[in-house]
Amino acid sequence: MATNFQKKAPNMSSVTELWGFHIYRAQDLYEREGTEVAKRYFDLDDWKAEIHLGAIPPPIVDAIAAGDAWLDTMFGNPTAESITSAIRNYTLPENWRDPRGLYITTIIKKTINIDADPKRRDAPILWFDLNQAERLADNNRTQRDKLLERLLWLILECFGPRMVYESFIPNRWAIVRQGRIPSPITYSMAGRGIARHVRQVSYLNHGLAKLQSSNSAPSKDKTGIIGISRFAVEVERETDDFKCFLWCYSGLEIISNKLYSRLKGDVHSALLFTYGDSQHLSGDILNELIWPVPDDAGKEPGRSIVHKFTLVALALSPTTATSDVTDFKRINKYRNGIHGNLDFTEVPPLDAARSLFRRYSALALDLLRTT
Repeated sequence: MATNFQKKAPNMSSVTELWGFHIYRAQDLYEREGTEVAKRYFDLDDWKAEIHLGAIPPPIVDAIAAGDAWLDTMFGNPTAESITSAIRNYTLPENWRDPRGLYITTIIKKTINIDADPKRRDAPILWFDLNQAERLADNNRTQRDKLLERLLWLILECFGPRMVYESFIPNRWAIVRQGRIPSPITYSMAGRGIARHVRQVSYLNHGLAKLQSSNSAPSKDKTGIIGISRFAVEVERETDDFKCFLWCYSGLEIISNKLYSRLKGDVHSALLFTYGDSQHLSGDILNELIWPVPDDAGKEPGRSIVHKFTLVALALSPTTATSDVTDFKRINKYRNGIHGNLDFTEVPPLDAARSLFRRYSALALDLLRTT
């Protein structure tokens, strides 16, 4: 049985809610016991918001099953009985219900007023005025996407990029009413997916504690953790080589810009100018040579991205900094060659870019979480 609803008489006085949701699945690193690992509830603007870790919540499963069942019957002459039969006999892929699968479901919901369609008012699904539902969806789509993005930010802030492996079912709508099967707003929003189970729980503990202590979802990325984590997610799920290269390069650029000022002092204190047999200079004299501060502007001279990455490499990975900077210069040369060159067909140095981004994103996130 795909659905979890109980057959009830229509209750037209029940509260009707508009739900927006996005489902992710975790990397192949976790294992859960039972159906729920954690859940949190928030107020975001005029919406109620939820984050569920574990199984996909039953109302969401029902909405997806209902949409697929509607698709299966729509090319005939669907009736309330045929739709109900299709839903009751519909089976989602088994691995959706695998107790080892860990999904992250973000949901926003609010109470709405919507008219019943006179011809379908007693139907188990899509009982509402479809045109009115589409207008509700269009009018709330921008806010839905923004609020669901904030919930993703919270997941990334708490767990980092390792948690979010794949955007499984992105940004959908459902209308939920007591006594009715949760319905997608339009049959075209039905969706099927394939899930893999996951096998390790140790990494969850810190993130779960942070999630449970959170009172809201972030509206800004104050630490840089969210931005770097988001790029790490995109790098791992992008299948196009050129786009993946751009994610890697842009991520390295963000890391370099974010950490440059923060790490400059560490590198500065380690620099020495040696002369004679054993004498050296350090401190302010080298600061004037490398990072002079103009008296009038109050800012240091602009630095290239290669300069900034070099400093970050020296601070975070001094033993590999020389080879890393060599690789980054090659990556940067390719990226600069893209602009203004319509005949640019050279294959991107993706392996080098991805290797650098994976290492430096992990180093940067470790630094940002511990300081």
